[in-house]
Amino acid sequence: MSGEISFEIEKKQESWFGSWLKWCPTSLSLLREAEKALLSRFGRSSRPTFTKDPLEAEREFIITIEAWREKMTLDKFILLGHSFGGFLAASYAIKYPERVEHLILADPWGFPERPLDVGERYNFPFWVKAIGAILQPFNPLFIVRTAGPLGPKLLQKARPDLIHKFSGMVKDAEEVIPNYLYHCNAQDPT
Repeated sequence: MSGEISFEIEKKQESWFGSWLKWCPTSLSLLREAEKALLSRFGRSSRPTFTKDPLEAEREFIITIEAWREKMTLDKFILLGHSFGGFLAASYAIKYPERVEHLILADPWGFPERPLDVGERYNFPFWVKAIGAILQPFNPLFIVRTAGPLGPKLLQKARPDLIHKFSGMVKDAEEVIPNYLYHCNAQDPT
């Protein structure tokens, strides 16, 4: 794929119901456009589809790291991981210790398995359990997704620190950064 990506805007009539369903105005092409504006000098990550089984998803991530190592023809390398990448780097190093020269973990995290006896340890009222069951499918980025076309403005107001931090490196940072963050996070998560 060359560095140029062409975008076509479809012009078609939509019913009011169809336009209501488009409240979250994002697509892969809009994400690519936002990434191109922000990351013109850097690479862009893909959004592969992973299984919902946590152990299998971890295995798939580790396989992609190993495939990258093979493609780069590296026998041993220094592996640095930040945040969730730190969790994956540690998992990779456990599976392939002979491949990792040095492992550097910067603010790594991971989720422990949910204890089976949570319901027994804590006697939550029914209404708390009901709210928990309703909110379980949502994550913190749910707010960004439900903001629809207001998402970039919401991020602009909620995270001015990010705009300020990168304003010296990105032209029109006040618009470009929240737009990128919105399209990146409004996509279906992997």
